[in-house]
Amino acid sequence: MNDHRVIERMLALLEKMKSVMIETGELDKFFVDRAVDFFETFVDGSHHGKEEKILFNRFSAKSLYPELNRTIAHLISEHVHTREALREFRQTSYSCRNDQKLLEASVKLFETLIKLYPDHIEDEEKHFFPQSMEHLNEEEQKEMLENFKDFDKTFVHSKYEGLISGLEGLAPR
Repeated sequence: MNDHRVIERMLALLEKMKSVMIETGELDKFFVDRAVDFFETFVDGSHHGKEEKILFNRFSAKSLYPELNRTIAHLISEHVHTREALREFRQTSYSCRNDQKLLEASVKLFETLIKLYPDHIEDEEKHFFPQSMEHLNEEEQKEMLENFKDFDKTFVHSKYEGLISGLEGLAPR
């Protein structure tokens, strides 16, 4: 859930920067590059990685409520949707030499992420996590948290938290 708080901070920045770019018609490549990097690395690589490789795998050997299995499938489909949106944006950014097209692609990506993640986070925190923890005993929960910590060692959380703090300082008030 700590990851969710960091993601929410970035979503607030996306909302502000999307509005500024629409109002001014100017592309902020610096911000866009860092936001895309954040979603590719921190959100998809680290956060989704922990969920898919550790949390969801933990439940694959258990008999879960059908509703919980549907929730897992739905959450994974949203992870895939995020990956596809990021991949589509990257393809546009690599082939595009027109700042106006890149501005439009950036706004579209930001809108997709802003729309998706608040509900995704709520689904995880209010529905999936409480119900899923009923299927794990205390020892399994502790072991999973240790696995999360080990997984996190492969990612540089402080880099992205520092990045967001810096961008927050640059964002319009």
